[in-house]
Amino acid sequence: MTADNGNATLQAAFFENLHRETKEPFSYSERAIERLRHQWIVRQVAATASGGGRVLDLGCSRGQLTAMLARLPFELTAIDVAPSAIGAASTRLRDQPVRFAAASALALPIASGGMDFVVAADGIYSWNLESRDRNRCLGEIHRILVASGRVLFTEHTRAFRFAEFVAEIERHDFEIERVDYLYDRPWYQVESWFKMLQGTSWVRSARRSDAIARFLQRVGRVFGPRASRHVCVLARKRTTQRVSYGAR
Repeated sequence: MTADNGNATLQAAFFENLHRETKEPFSYSERAIERLRHQWIVRQVAATASGGGRVLDLGCSRGQLTAMLARLPFELTAIDVAPSAIGAASTRLRDQPVRFAAASALALPIASGGMDFVVAADGIYSWNLESRDRNRCLGEIHRILVASGRVLFTEHTRAFRFAEFVAEIERHDFEIERVDYLYDRPWYQVESWFKMLQGTSWVRSARRSDAIARFLQRVGRVFGPRASRHVCVLARKRTTQRVSYGAR
């Protein structure tokens, strides 16, 4: 990151401190809804990416999703802005042929056209990037993809921002192939109700329960996309820039 990226620099420091001071930020291993989200991502990659291709897990945190992706027949690279997260992830997957790097999403250490598929799980908005830095990040993802390469974005945000998120991706020369929702708002709502009791054994068990998470997702589907806190966008790199025709 360069000196003019004040907010991005602050966010990088925030995530590094978070991983230094917290055993597992966001409790991905403990919360069933997050495990189900990771499993859903892996299924999409397995169904969409070509076997033997090069896949990037961008913003890999401590490698919970990376460990699942490593079971697929791909050449896997994982990057996170926090060196402490990369250290934990590389230890977790020390027996797996995964390449790790601590780097900013605004300046990826990957050659142009070096990836066939990128997974950006809960990034862009969740990394608290300002608009200009989101532009740079999307530009970097576009740069490192091969012609017609794909990227799967997932984002945790409010439903009223879903269309904005999709439009922002499309503006950066990506063709939207599919938009999905995880119908997980009921889970997060219930979880927030029990936040004060999360240290109790029965609440910990409930948070780990895939059955409860799936039931609440089924409830969410009844209400449609507004009952989702995750929007998921599969996009393909557009190889020819669109031409804008303004008024003359």
